[in-house]
Amino acid sequence: MKISVLLLFMSTFIFTSCGTSNVTKEKTIQKKLDSVKVISRAPAAIQVNQSTVTAIVTSTNIKSPEDFQIKANILKVENTPAFHSMAIVGADYNLTPNFQLDDNKQIMSSPKNEGLLSLTKLKAGDSFKAVIFYTQFKGWFIDRVISSPILK
Repeated sequence: MKISVLLLFMSTFIFTSCGTSNVTKEKTIQKKLDSVKVISRAPAAIQVNQSTVTAIVTSTNIKSPEDFQIKANILKVENTPAFHSMAIVGADYNLTPNFQLDDNKQIMSSPKNEGLLSLTKLKAGDSFKAVIFYTQFKGWFIDRVISSPILK
């Protein structure tokens, strides 16, 4: 009888101490989750990035004059205080032209587009200077060509 009372007393003590510990842990976890929720309620800031670079063509992938990519190694990055620069000197990027399109999704006739279209004539080893930017999930784009051997 003494042993059963002792076992009952010990199991009750152990059960209640575990329950208190779990409640404390649950409250701590809930506080952490609440603080995460508060942080995630803030709207995401969109940071515009743009880099003026001098690059050398390492290869081209030209499917058509309007559909191409240039793989280029970045030789120089000029920082512009107005924009965050993500390009890194020495890195290789696959660059896609960022054409201006009309309402019918056709490439407009403009100096910007003419500069981008001229890049199809570049060969490995040619260098050019351009403004590039990065878009998440889509990659690197050439916004406009500043100079290239073809434009001279």
